[in-house]
Amino acid sequence: MKVALRVKWGKEVFDKVEIDTASPVSAFKSQLKALTGVPQERQKIMCKNGWKGLLKDDFDLSSSSLKDGMQVMLMGTAEVVTAPKEKVLFVEDMKEEKLAKSGAVLPSGLINLGNTCYMNSTLQCLRKVPELRFALSIAKNSSQEPSENFAVFLRETFDRLDRSTEAIPPMMFLHCLRQIHTQFAQQSSRGQGFMQQDAEELYSALLNTLKTNLKEFPSDSQQLAAGDRVLYKSAEGDAEEATVLDVHNDNGRNDPYYTIKLSAKEKQTNRAHLTKIGGSFDLAGSSSVVDALFGIELREELSCLESGAEAGRAH
Repeated sequence: MKVALRVKWGKEVFDKVEIDTASPVSAFKSQLKALTGVPQERQKIMCKNGWKGLLKDDFDLSSSSLKDGMQVMLMGTAEVVTAPKEKVLFVEDMKEEKLAKSGAVLPSGLINLGNTCYMNSTLQCLRKVPELRFALSIAKNSSQEPSENFAVFLRETFDRLDRSTEAIPPMMFLHCLRQIHTQFAQQSSRGQGFMQQDAEELYSALLNTLKTNLKEFPSDSQQLAAGDRVLYKSAEGDAEEATVLDVHNDNGRNDPYYTIKLSAKEKQTNRAHLTKIGGSFDLAGSSSVVDALFGIELREELSCLESGAEAGRAH
């Protein structure tokens, strides 16, 4: 049976609150929470002539004397909605740079500057190589020679893409590229601007130029701070991820030592055994960053069917 009750909660009154007496008390309390915000465990419910005393969770409402229009008294404090610890930032309120880095919009692109789609697609692929981006972070203007500043222009192009929500024109990089590799400045024989070029040729030319610019990764000799994630390498060569707990500078020297948290214990060690995760890269014997990241060795082997002689070369 359904009845429409009048619920009084403090100074507020809710008329015609319909309940089904065949439902459990928890269903009625759920209705009251939706109306008032008072959690079920805080609700104290009384109804003169409806039931005796406070309404209990195991009470059978079908056995009550409830009728339409009867008043129910609710006591209890509503849940307090606390303000968020961090201010909610809506997409429309974000600055362009923060919006670009948030992932809330599609990544920015490169404007086609006249048959430069081969270059744009190659740059977008290289942009997503974190080790290359890390190596480019130390590139500096060293002279007026375009080849010496090639890495700088590439880094600046990537940085502009990171900060923008709109497509950008890679003018400076393209100008530098055409000064170094003049084949990419060839004009169409029909006088319709620059010629279309091959992406693989651009990729090879780009890496060959970077090879002369990027000889090493940024040094990982900087001091660590508490909370940094590191890779601990023992004297025996075993490696394990760890967290820096404390930095100690009381050894009377310039090089501090560190307390780190390994999986099973805490340990004190020096900087030589620690590598900051995300802060270094091993060249693995390669002569340059480009070789370490993109190098591949091909080997040719020739054999004479008559003599059985074999010859091979790597390139």
